[in-house]
Amino acid sequence: MNDIYNIIDAYTTGALSPEEEQYLFATLANDAEARRYFKERQVLSLALKAAEVPFPAELDEAVLSRVQGKRTATIFNGLLQPVYVTAISAAAVLLVMFLFFFNRVESYRSEVDHAMIEISNQKQTIDLLLNGLPTIQVTSQNNNRIHIANN
Repeated sequence: MNDIYNIIDAYTTGALSPEEEQYLFATLANDAEARRYFKERQVLSLALKAAEVPFPAELDEAVLSRVQGKRTATIFNGLLQPVYVTAISAAAVLLVMFLFFFNRVESYRSEVDHAMIEISNQKQTIDLLLNGLPTIQVTSQNNNRIHIANN
């Protein structure tokens, strides 16, 4: 059934061959739903043709004169206004400041890493010194004297 609707649409635009037109009218003679759709399409087609208004001849000239009178727009036309120049300058300054502070943070990070390595080395040295000391024994005696003896 959709085929007949497509054929009716093609008929209203004038795109049917003579054989297809014969098939269309033969189908319309037997199908009431197709006739109803055909009538609706014909009414719509006639209404559209009646609503067509030709463009005035001076319209082309008016459009061309306006287009020729205007400058060609480029990306950089608006960028030269003081607000945009100020904004771009501020962005550039902020970018330079960011790069400077990022570099400073990286240098501090490397200094902290170096200090952490030094602290680790010093801890290992202290541990070696403490482990190298001789062990001692601390005991107390009756009269609250502390006796320290080397083992």
